[in-house]
Amino acid sequence: METKQRKNGNDRGIIERKLKTGESVFDVRVWHGGKPVMIGGFRSKGLARKMYRLAKVEQDKGSFDPRKYQRRGGPRLGTQGTTTVKEYAEQWIQERRRKYKPTTRESYRSILKYKIIPALGHLRVSSLNRERVKEFLLDELDRKTAAGKDISLKTVKNTLKVLSRMLNAAHLDGHIPQNYALDLKDLMSSPTDYLVVPLTTEEEQRFLQAVQAYEPQWYPFFFLLLRAGLRIGEALALQVNDILFDKRQIWVHRMWSKGGLQESTKSNNQRMVDMSWKLAEVLRAYIDRLNREAELHWQPTPTWLFQGLQTLPYTQQHVRRNIFHPILKEAGLRSFRIHDLRHTFATRLLLQGDSRGVTLKYVSTMLGHKSIAITADTYTHLIPGQLRWAVDLLDELPASSGRCKACHQPLNGTASATATQDQAAA
Repeated sequence: METKQRKNGNDRGIIERKLKTGESVFDVRVWHGGKPVMIGGFRSKGLARKMYRLAKVEQDKGSFDPRKYQRRGGPRLGTQGTTTVKEYAEQWIQERRRKYKPTTRESYRSILKYKIIPALGHLRVSSLNRERVKEFLLDELDRKTAAGKDISLKTVKNTLKVLSRMLNAAHLDGHIPQNYALDLKDLMSSPTDYLVVPLTTEEEQRFLQAVQAYEPQWYPFFFLLLRAGLRIGEALALQVNDILFDKRQIWVHRMWSKGGLQESTKSNNQRMVDMSWKLAEVLRAYIDRLNREAELHWQPTPTWLFQGLQTLPYTQQHVRRNIFHPILKEAGLRSFRIHDLRHTFATRLLLQGDSRGVTLKYVSTMLGHKSIAITADTYTHLIPGQLRWAVDLLDELPASSGRCKACHQPLNGTASATATQDQAAA
């Protein structure tokens, strides 16, 4: 095995080793009590440098203990012999307090607390392997809810995502040779996974009628979701001034969630969403009513479009539990999610707007997706055959030719006329 010690500048005390596979790993050598202490097995020179600096700081403080260092890793970056999954998970999420949004961080904490740590927390990180991680995932797939129902694939996929990100960090920190959670999504593949089921036109009408009957003051909110496709957190975070009636647009640039108010949306960008004439009419009447009620009760004009108590927006939990689900139950409607109203908006645009030139890019922009690929993956399975007339255009030739250029046969007059009509309809 070839070794090469780095002595100059930042690489002092770092030794590069070439494995039989040709891969390079980096060891750290620290002199303590006249004897060398080897801390090794780091996959990158940067991690080795960081470990060297940490060890020197401990030496300066007099807290350096060679016994807690093993061949692979140091006390914080690579204590394979002692660090448990629970300890590393807590360290990992704490280090990323600035990387993730509050809502994402709290969601990850919940998954760690209730899913990963109870099952794997007692194990040493270094003892993990692919089979153990795979066994954990299969157990999650077999788990039942309190009501005896199967855990949804989305829940298990979210758990796998958090575990994979944590293990990837553990790999980079030198705890494990690889991320054992990679390539395990195949265990959860399903042809109906994340299948979007929008409301039918009849269901949409029945739902809006039910809102009018049971919670009429919430009609503008649910009509907004159906006509603008906003996420529930985006709609709750709207202020009155975000409704631009002169432009017939809505300025979406905040998110209201259990993590509090965020000055950005889920995709970290702001957008202008177009309003239909009917939506603008409904919102204008709603805002006028808010202003009249405020004036009647000698209160200031409300800042938030859907303002709850204590001059803050209503919470997502309140809307779901106390407004949305009771409406579905009272009206006898099938169970669906608030987010399905957003899917209904997108589906309507794609199916009904095609003949009017509505593009996938436009729908993606209205939804605020990070890329058009997300929109395509989510919705295009809903419109197979809707554009079948497009391939018929391939059969169409200039009227002067009279023959197919490929087979030199006379064109069928009926087929040609049909193609022409299809083209005109497009």
